[in-house]
Amino acid sequence: MSIRVAESKYRCWNDCVPQGCPGHTAKITYQSVSDSLQLEDGRGREFFIQTPELEAFYKCLKQLGLQSEESE
Repeated sequence: MSIRVAESKYRCWNDCVPQGCPGHTAKITYQSVSDSLQLEDGRGREFFIQTPELEAFYKCLKQLGLQSEESE
């Protein structure tokens, strides 16, 4: 069983606090046995997805032209 974790800092577009977003850290955990991912958005929400759904989501983002420059 393998568990891998990656983190990325970002600023949301919501005014989390009156002074503006101080920044958040998103964390994704990949579990190889279940081939699934858990995303913690750094603001208290969690999302769960398996790799087939993630691949479909990525393809949709690509079709909409919303992929980041880093992913090209």
